[in-house]
Amino acid sequence: YRVNIPYGTWINGMCCTGFTYDEVAERLLAQDDTIVKIEVTDYNGKTHVLMLEKDLYTVSYKEPMMGAVAAFGAVGLFAEKTIFVEPVITIDNAKWEEYAGNLDLFKAEKVQSVSRMMIVETEQGFELKDAFAHTLDKEKALQVLANAIESGLKNISLVNENCYYTPDYDEAD
Repeated sequence: YRVNIPYGTWINGMCCTGFTYDEVAERLLAQDDTIVKIEVTDYNGKTHVLMLEKDLYTVSYKEPMMGAVAAFGAVGLFAEKTIFVEPVITIDNAKWEEYAGNLDLFKAEKVQSVSRMMIVETEQGFELKDAFAHTLDKEKALQVLANAIESGLKNISLVNENCYYTPDYDEAD
């Protein structure tokens, strides 16, 4: 049973006894209706819903299926078992960067200016403003989102993932 699935194994509602792991992975993939959707919260608390197109990622059932069957060990060779496996999702990095670069999430964010510090006149007087403060680090955000999608997360906060530049000074400075 290193190549074939043991007796009495049901995976995602399908009887898989005697099939090879590759055969079952193909059958599961044929039935796959995985929709990759993730909700992303930005600095202002606005939630952006990303629905990824199928050509941005690949889906695989083989690795999680093999791990789930192996977890039963020798005892599970002749016992009935019902297993539910989630697919492994892998992002196509080149397509992902192109796709994500056109998202409203990144277009709506502040763009970094050339000069970092500037003096601004306000009603309270002159204030020192940091042009990078709370500006999205696009490269880090892209990587964090790709990792979240591959990990199967459904919600992510870019603030909690430290995807924004924060001033490296305090009021005393």
